[in-house]
Amino acid sequence: MRRMRTGVAGVVVALAVAATLGGCATDGGITRGRLQAAVGPTFQRMYLLQQSIEGHQDPYTRPDTSVASCTRGGPSTPDDGPGADWICVVHWPSPSGITEPVAYDVSVQPGGCYTAEGPATTVGQQTIPDGGGKSVPNPLLAFDGCLRIG
Repeated sequence: MRRMRTGVAGVVVALAVAATLGGCATDGGITRGRLQAAVGPTFQRMYLLQQSIEGHQDPYTRPDTSVASCTRGGPSTPDDGPGADWICVVHWPSPSGITEPVAYDVSVQPGGCYTAEGPATTVGQQTIPDGGGKSVPNPLLAFDGCLRIG
């Protein structure tokens, strides 16, 4: 009976891992278009979260805040595949009402998940004050996501 439970537990774990990885990209699924489609909307959600944390009731946004333009490594490097040499430019809606381009350094793992790190001089430091003055992590300094496949 004990062996049966161990075997069933192993199958359950294997199925959970397969289900989790099922939505991830393989190396062939990591493309410029897929990365842009993931980073832009994630940046916009993190921007809105940051504004909410800071207590801004009506943050300034425009449709272009959900658009990213990504390239990898330069003209001699194809814009696909995993690597730590991706740059994605998003549009930061500044308090003045003008959107400004901001470049994020993006590292994409072989499974299609990524980490984007922004410039603290534009998006803020590691922590920001919430509406009550408490220091909380800044969601725009660095954020993670995964490419959507399918």
